[in-house]
Amino acid sequence: MIRIKFIDKIADSFSKYSNVIKRIYVVLIIAFVIYSIHSIFEQISFHKLSRASHLLSTGSLITLIILGAVSIIPMMIYDFTYTRKVKMNISMPELITSSYVINTFTNIGGSGGLVGASLRIFLFGNVKEDNKETAKIVTQIALFTMTGLVINDIAAVIMNLDRFGAEKIWIKVVCLLFPLYLLVPLIAKNDTLNRRDLLHLLIGSTLEWVCCLGFFLSIGLFMHINFDFRAAYLGLVFAGIVGAMSLIPGGIGSFEVALTLGLNNAGISTDIVVIWALVYRICYYFIPFALGMVMLIVKYFRRRSSSTLSN
Repeated sequence: MIRIKFIDKIADSFSKYSNVIKRIYVVLIIAFVIYSIHSIFEQISFHKLSRASHLLSTGSLITLIILGAVSIIPMMIYDFTYTRKVKMNISMPELITSSYVINTFTNIGGSGGLVGASLRIFLFGNVKEDNKETAKIVTQIALFTMTGLVINDIAAVIMNLDRFGAEKIWIKVVCLLFPLYLLVPLIAKNDTLNRRDLLHLLIGSTLEWVCCLGFFLSIGLFMHINFDFRAAYLGLVFAGIVGAMSLIPGGIGSFEVALTLGLNNAGISTDIVVIWALVYRICYYFIPFALGMVMLIVKYFRRRSSSTLSN
């Protein structure tokens, strides 16, 4: 009983100052991005950039496009959980296509509420009379999308413990503080999702980030880049955290800046990092987004057609 009260007291204290802590952390992230942009542009050699762009064959690029589109699939567990919690009657093909649209759009527009919520209303409709209850479910699910990145962060730090002290200060600060950033909401009382829901979301988020990070590292293998896996993994996780916390849609710009610093630290040149990041953006973000856009347009015209026929 004393232990539980002590934990609750710590949680309350964190909750009291969590907004201040989060704002300071985000300001530090943005300051880092601004500070780093200039030095990165100074390092880029457009001649080397042109040479690096030929590292991928056509066959490799097609394979990466397919892998990028498939890597989105684990994110569907969020919508599986959502539709089950609101007791929505929907066919599996409809759920899969709708979820693919939602998650490819939130990848580009950011997972913060507006894009995902708007698409869920359009694709799933108003499924509960109690809007507050629906909002609570969506909020709790959105919160757990980051837990997989926390797990990868902890794994990357542990894998690099023997040399973590020699890492750049930005990498150490971000990677060590990030798990604390999500500590309060993760231990807060939750009367919306049960333990099974939380376990499903945790597994889904972990798979999402493993696929995301694994896909990025596989690009390096297809490009025949020699890199230290542990160091590259830490640099990539660092970039993922900065991209997620920068509040910029899709982490565009902030992710690339952090990635350059992280992979430079792993001994990879800026020119290679730029091409690497560009291929990643195209295969994991833009092509799946275009595919999702086609699915959304098809759904829109099908609904218009069925609505016209019913009238």
